[in-house]
Amino acid sequence: MPFEIRMNMFLVKCGEINNLLCEECENLIDIILNKVGDHVFVKMAPDISQSVKTIQDELAQKSKDSADLVANEKRLEQVKNVEHAKLKKTYNTLIEWLEMLNHNPKFRMNDDNMKPIQTAFKYMNQISGIIEKCENKLKLERTEIENKLMEDLRQFTAKIEETKVACWAFKDNITIKKYQEYNNTIAELK
Repeated sequence: MPFEIRMNMFLVKCGEINNLLCEECENLIDIILNKVGDHVFVKMAPDISQSVKTIQDELAQKSKDSADLVANEKRLEQVKNVEHAKLKKTYNTLIEWLEMLNHNPKFRMNDDNMKPIQTAFKYMNQISGIIEKCENKLKLERTEIENKLMEDLRQFTAKIEETKVACWAFKDNITIKKYQEYNNTIAELK
């Protein structure tokens, strides 16, 4: 507002109103800066760190069988294709907010504020290594599980052939005891 407003019969001095409006604006700026600071330091940075930690823990799990292996491979693809990009985008947004706070002379940065940012930075630098390590781990697990399945198949095929030979021999040696034993073996194979 201008310092004075002249009307027909009045002179309105606006200096005090201007000062009150400026103080109110300064209070609003402080509130906004504090809210942005809380959002950056208390929510965004710890969320990024926790997300990377969770991904690391999930991808470090060992596959017990082929179903686990397939689930772990799908999870890795999800992390590579979706979550990694989402985390990068969130981190870049965090950096933009941080730059805005840093450039504003009214906001005071301190070491306590920077700890969650540094932790988030550390985790963001680790995520590519986590993904690569998991890919190598899953390749080894796939080889181990495939080899075990092939060995199981070989043993199963040998057991079927053994039972088949025994069944052919059964027709020459018919006894109740052998009959029950062969039926039990066939039931196990089924």
